[in-house]
Amino acid sequence: MQVVFGLILPLLGAISLLGAAYFLIRALSARSRFGKESYGFGQLEARQSMQADFIWAVVALLVGLIFFAVYAIVPNDGEAMVEPAFAPTLSPTTSATETGVSTTAVPTTVLATATVTPVPFPTSQVTVLPTATQPPAATPTNTPEPAPQTAVVTSPVGVYLRSEPSTTAPDVEWLLEGTQLIVLPGEAQADEYTWIFVRTLAGNEGWVATDFVSVNP
Repeated sequence: MQVVFGLILPLLGAISLLGAAYFLIRALSARSRFGKESYGFGQLEARQSMQADFIWAVVALLVGLIFFAVYAIVPNDGEAMVEPAFAPTLSPTTSATETGVSTTAVPTTVLATATVTPVPFPTSQVTVLPTATQPPAATPTNTPEPAPQTAVVTSPVGVYLRSEPSTTAPDVEWLLEGTQLIVLPGEAQADEYTWIFVRTLAGNEGWVATDFVSVNP
């Protein structure tokens, strides 16, 4: 049984590692296919394919490591379970005399038990001093701040959050349809779009075109 495990487990671990390398190469290939368009379905599909391949690569790597870990543990457990075929048994031998049995008296020691008398602790009187009464402190009243203006992404394919109000500016985050945004002070006109400055729920800040979002009043 140990021989079978010794052959199968390393083989399965090697296959899992090869699968992880395959999916990693596919993920890197999908990443290189990102288009240069500002908004397009090609970039979204390539991003989703890359994420799926990365996940499969991680899963295959974990499965391979598990197989190798089991291969390293199984031989030790198998050796611990093997018992010798012939275990020598030792039987005590007794010798008896024909005339009788001699016994040796074992002296017993009597331990004296000491009686412990508990000593009561002295009690002290605690004098409570009267405390001066102080008037209650005034509770400050907090004026609630107005709720910030929000917006939501309405583009079916999502939209890029740009670092600058331009379609060629570096992207900060890819916002999917339905993403909630907090509108911050700032508005600009560039590349035939109207841009507003927003913050995502994750804390990222950047510019987004108003054609792809709906600003709540």
